[in-house]
Amino acid sequence: YSPYYEIKKDFKDLAVPMLFTEFGCNLGVFKTKCPYPDGRTWPEVKHLVGKDMGEIISGAIAFQFSMDKEEYGLTLSPNFLVNQTELYLLDNYFNLQKVFHEYNVSSQWDASPSEVAECNFTPSEVHVLEDKHHRPTCPSEAIWMKIMRKHRVDNFSNWTQIPPSPDASETALWHVGGQAECPAETISVAVQKNNECHEHGTADRL
Repeated sequence: YSPYYEIKKDFKDLAVPMLFTEFGCNLGVFKTKCPYPDGRTWPEVKHLVGKDMGEIISGAIAFQFSMDKEEYGLTLSPNFLVNQTELYLLDNYFNLQKVFHEYNVSSQWDASPSEVAECNFTPSEVHVLEDKHHRPTCPSEAIWMKIMRKHRVDNFSNWTQIPPSPDASETALWHVGGQAECPAETISVAVQKNNECHEHGTADRL
């Protein structure tokens, strides 16, 4: 049994790249133990970024960079050992580096910053995908009402209406250490545009 099969099945229709977190066999013979001989072999990378996962993953984050008491780390951070002043890279780190170089995601899907900035960007616009990723559609009101009635939550609220904005006045905020919980800083135009892209662009595609 492999949990990756279920992940591939659940995300097979995802039309945009997915970043996978976390990965790394850390049990049994794969677990790092002092004095850290050889390290882990990272066999999953080959399958995560290859054809086995149906081209749904564009990258993955390995568990974990810094060493702690569980001893799964790729490095020894300063002061992890007595009188340690430098960062030590372990066999785990170099093994992962080697595997990443060997099974790197193809540069055929590299896109320019201007292309990626578009809300409707998909990898298939840069290079042909072997696996088809069709955009999902939102269920009709009749379907989700049927589901809510089944679970007896249809009368909890009017799910077709968005609740009003909360009262964010200075007197209504909780204060932590004398500072308001909600920040008063303004949002830059660039950040606001990016958020609108995620909110509206993604919703329009579903």
